[in-house]
Amino acid sequence: KRDRDLRILAKEVADRPDHPFALFNLGMTHSDLGNHERACQFLNRCLNVSDVNESQVPKAMALLVGSLAALARFEEAEEVCRKGLHWFEEDIELRFRHAVVLNDLGRADDAIAAYRAVIGVPDQHRFRSVDPGVGTYKAMFNLAMLLRHQGKLDEGEAYLREAIGVNPLWAPAHQKLVEILLEMHRLAAAQTAFEKFRMTRPPIDVLALLEGKRFEAMGERELAQRMYVSLIGSRDLDDEAHEYIARFFFEHGPDERALVALRHVTELRPMEGACWHNLGAVQMRMGLVDEARRSLAKSLEVRPGAQQTREMLNQRSL
Repeated sequence: KRDRDLRILAKEVADRPDHPFALFNLGMTHSDLGNHERACQFLNRCLNVSDVNESQVPKAMALLVGSLAALARFEEAEEVCRKGLHWFEEDIELRFRHAVVLNDLGRADDAIAAYRAVIGVPDQHRFRSVDPGVGTYKAMFNLAMLLRHQGKLDEGEAYLREAIGVNPLWAPAHQKLVEILLEMHRLAAAQTAFEKFRMTRPPIDVLALLEGKRFEAMGERELAQRMYVSLIGSRDLDDEAHEYIARFFFEHGPDERALVALRHVTELRPMEGACWHNLGAVQMRMGLVDEARRSLAKSLEVRPGAQQTREMLNQRSL
């Protein structure tokens, strides 16, 4: 059906190459399909032939930001956001995407301020957003994750609870609330939150991950290790969870498990230099010299300024 839609929309653009809505519809469809280069092409053409007051313009800009970000063209995405917010100051989707892009650019404090601004937009300005969650619980969730990263766990917890209040069945907020409570060693509160998370019917492996983290918080590292072993390579866990498990085995062993977990993570995140570094370090510890050299070299390709990796690669044993 999508292929048929693309053919129809492409024919419409061929017949009317400067029609804003034809270009918008084709760009949006490419965006939905993950064809982000093509999406950028048609969305830019749409904006070039549109009057700023036409209804499709803010949505076209929001979609363009999303496709640029998906292509890791974050500076361009941020420029489109700033231009769009100059014209549509309280457009909730543009505000949300701006916060996401600021975080992608490593500007965490600016992203936090942007998410707070998203949440503060009055309800009457949210009518245009395709996904009303971007103005409420999803913005609260993303804000909570940034605050957590900065060590502001109490504030992160508060925003997660607020997100759950808006959408009580949204599993990601429940899961991260359990994790934050465990990080604060509030085991009883974490258990209560865990039972509520279970009611959202998450995959068994996600529940097992949280059980492992609970064992860690209780000081039962061996029990956590047994739990995590069964989760290496699980399709029900996201990349972040797999990276967490790999880091656990990297730090606590055994190296055989760390090797398998880190290999899996580098397949999931081939542009994460730290993962390649850790894989190389494990391979060195295990005497896998040639493999270690390749992994460390790959890490330096991704982040050439990593001095520790360079020193490890230059060791005589390699």
